[in-house]
Order: sequence, then structure tokens, then C-alpha cells
Amino acid sequence: MCKFYLLICFACVWSLSAPAQTSIFLPHKNDSINPIIPAYLQQIIPFYLDTIRYTPAPHINAKLDSAQIAKRTFHWILYYDVYITLTAIKNFNSNNSNDINNVYFYYNMDIKNNIEYRKLKWDTYLFNDYGVRHFFDSTTLKTQDQFNFKNSVYYPFYKNKLYISLTANTQTKLWNTHRYRSTISGENERYLYDGFMSPGTIFYAGGITYEGPQNATINLGLGSSKVTKIRNQKIFESREVESINGLDKGQRKKAEFGATLTTTVPMQHLNKYFHWEFYGNMFAPLNHLRDIHYYSIDANNALHIILLKYVRLTLRSKISFNSSLNPKPVILNQLSLGFYLNNHL
Repeated sequence: MCKFYLLICFACVWSLSAPAQTSIFLPHKNDSINPIIPAYLQQIIPFYLDTIRYTPAPHINAKLDSAQIAKRTFHWILYYDVYITLTAIKNFNSNNSNDINNVYFYYNMDIKNNIEYRKLKWDTYLFNDYGVRHFFDSTTLKTQDQFNFKNSVYYPFYKNKLYISLTANTQTKLWNTHRYRSTISGENERYLYDGFMSPGTIFYAGGITYEGPQNATINLGLGSSKVTKIRNQKIFESREVESINGLDKGQRKKAEFGATLTTTVPMQHLNKYFHWEFYGNMFAPLNHLRDIHYYSIDANNALHIILLKYVRLTLRSKISFNSSLNPKPVILNQLSLGFYLNNHL
């Protein structure tokens, strides 16, 4: 048992320092690690530099060994990308009153994980970004905060391309948002506007998933529900409103049934310099399938351009549409030139 946990830990650490694609064989308690691959294994499964393999004890014959290895194999693919920037501005003897000393911090994190055991697959996707600017003389403003977390389990039913799937997709803010308003005395008052799952949305879907090249997936949730939650009821009082995102004061969640369409494209290497990734989710309520104005849409598209070994130019576009919040789609375009310690693309 100790060997088993040791081998799993080693595989996890190794995968983050080498190409993020690993096949792992789960050994029996009597099995041993052997870097020399027997001839019969070389015929069954080719040996690659980014693969960790465990060969069984010599007392097991080759035919039985290959069958056991096939049954105890899982395949793990991990994509990850992290970007962080910090900017500080300090003015001396400025003639412009608008030159205010401030600090700006921003990060984004993009992770996609896929584990396959026999025919069952578990796929996760996580994206989070956060930006905040602090003015030393007055206010602190949050500029960006998006949190998407998708979990999918699917099983093949046609040529290992179409799968029966179950999906849970969470969309919310990860950090509290505070805004400012003027009081009767003319002073700025800071109040809580939103926070984690306040409000937040979870999409539950059961349907069909198509897996394309390079682990890109398209999921059609034929039986889906959209659950809107407000965990922190204090935001009704701080906002001084009676309804938020269709929920009335005192109401913590609301469910709506319909259909979903979700697309996840992990980092695609178009060529040596251009790289592309995409995530999109659309929900159509059952009672308004023919009216797109009732749909909710979220999309995140990023194009990365490698300029130097450690320098990357990124154009990221975020699109959000929810008619209950805004009758028009909200579009944010972000252009960033950043220094990446590993430039992991």
C-alpha cells in the first residue's frame, strides 16, 4: 500500500515538471518498478519519454501480465497556465491633480484536467481571474473577477467519440465586490455588492458529449437545470433592493429547467508562435426555447502570441449576456503583454 501512494505522488509531481500527459499503470502490492521494458510490453504498448510505466513481478507470465496491465491503466492529461502582474505608480511633484498614487494587481489561472480509466472519463475545467486597483488616497476598485468551474463524467457509446455525460458547471465571483455611493452629506460610502455564490449559478446537465481532436469537447445537455443562488442575504440590505437576479429578498435559490450547450477547447498550438483556447456556455430555458432574448451566454476566448522566449502577448475577449441584468451583451477585451517564467504553452 505504501508503494502505491508513493508511486501516485511521484507521478503527480513528475507530470508538472515534464510534458503534461502521462499514462500510469497501477501495480499490485508485489510488483516492482523496473525502468527496463520487457520485449512483450514493447510490442503491446510503445514506450515514450513522457510516460511512467510499472512492470509486474517476474513470476507473472507475459500473457496474464498484459491483460492485467490493460485493466489497471488510466490516462491523465493536464493543461495549466498562470499569469500574474503587479504595477505600482508613485508620483512626485506632479502638476496634475488626477495623478493619484496607486497599485494594480491582476492574475488569471486556466486549468484543464482529463482522467480516463478504462472507458470512463472525468474532465474538469477551471478558469479564474482577478484584478484590483488601490488608490492610496481614497478607494479600492475590483476591475475583474470571473470564476468558472466545470466537472464532467462521461462514458462512450459510439466509436469513442460520442459519450453519455453528466455535467455540473459553476459560474460566480470568487472574491467580494465593494462599490461606492454618495451619502446625503456628500461623502463616499463603501458597500458590499456581490461575492462568492452571491449571486452564483450552477448548471446541471445530462446529455451527449462529443470529443474532438486535442481533447476539445462539445456538450449538449438535453436535460438541464439552471440553479441561481444567493448565499449571503446581506447583499439585499447593502444594495438596498428587494430582488437580485430574479431572487427576492429571503429567497436563497431558484431552479429553472432547459437545455445547455457547452464548448471547452484547451490550449491549441496553431504553430510555434500562435496559441488559442476557448470556453463557452449557453443556457436556453424550457419555456422560452424559441426566444434568444431569454438565453444566458458566457464565453471566454484567448489568443496567445509568443514574442520572445519568456514574453507573451495575449488578447482575451469575454462575452456575457443575461437579459435580466442587461438587455445588451457585455463584452470585455483585454490586451496584455506579460513576462512568463515558464511560458508553458
